[in-house]
Amino acid sequence: MNFGAGKAGGDILLFLHADCVLPDNAFTFIRDTAGSRGVAAGAFSLRIGHPGFGFRLIETAANIRSRMTSLIYGDQGMFLRKEVFDHIGGFADIPLMEDIEISRRLKKEGKIVFLKPAITASPRRWLNEGMIYTTLRDWIIAFAYTFFGISPERLIKHYREVR
Repeated sequence: MNFGAGKAGGDILLFLHADCVLPDNAFTFIRDTAGSRGVAAGAFSLRIGHPGFGFRLIETAANIRSRMTSLIYGDQGMFLRKEVFDHIGGFADIPLMEDIEISRRLKKEGKIVFLKPAITASPRRWLNEGMIYTTLRDWIIAFAYTFFGISPERLIKHYREVR
């Protein structure tokens, strides 16, 4: 992500997971929000691309959590001005939790805004690993990193690739 940001020619950076789809008019929302005074970064609300009721519960909890903590998670489409990204030194070189780590630093730079339009994330991981297991594992990993300071190098052992 740091390499891509270094090569980017625009004033605003968007970090988007390959399995996420932006909402309509996303670039207008990004431009307007990133250009607002006092805003360090922004992201979209989360929607999971599956009709199941359990996914609506996960989305609701994730959106509440993000707004309460001002922490952007990778599947929300983080965006910010390139000058802010460069000023804070970009993403930390860690194997996991880089989204939470950079969010902590961004909060010191200004407001983090969560937009109502939802980005649509693939349900693949939840479907492959199980909805309850995946959700609880992800929450525990984030909690362990955020509140107990357990290193991403230790936590990555509990998070496997699903492609």
